[in-house]
Amino acid sequence: MLKKPPVQIIILLVIGILVGVINNLVSPNKIPWVQEYVIIDESGEKVEMPKSYDQQSSDSLLTFISTKMAYDIFNRGEAVFVDARTPEDFESGHISGAVNVDFEASDDVFYSQLDNLSAVADPETPVITYCSGTECDLSLGLARYLQSDVGYRNIYVYFGGWDQWIEYNLPIESGTEEAEQMQ
Repeated sequence: MLKKPPVQIIILLVIGILVGVINNLVSPNKIPWVQEYVIIDESGEKVEMPKSYDQQSSDSLLTFISTKMAYDIFNRGEAVFVDARTPEDFESGHISGAVNVDFEASDDVFYSQLDNLSAVADPETPVITYCSGTECDLSLGLARYLQSDVGYRNIYVYFGGWDQWIEYNLPIESGTEEAEQMQ
């Protein structure tokens, strides 16, 4: 006799879940199964996030920024931009004045590039990491590394990256020659 109520409860729960799922499937006011993760930066702009973004608790110490905010900071000269892409991608074009730290490079190349960053930015200097765009999360990996392993404290992650920067025709360089372009 005691076994009957738990079975009935389970059957009622399953029926209730099925009715809820079917109702959501046919309803014109559907509730999304997965909510899009949206971040709004200090300028009030939506930050484009990679679909693969997996939030970690340490990310609360990072600041995610939009193209508008990245460009505002660029114009004020308040931060060092750090390109997390390969040296080949960096040489073909990068944000004007950026430093290359290839996050996927071999250790000797990576630490050499990290020394180049240290020469222009101490741990208190604001740093903006970027890579190709919203399909790339190298900028996030590099930002996490700079924060946790190197001790940088003012880190911004610009997920719009190279793709959005050139889409808006903002200042770029290729190789060692500057090719300034203004919108």
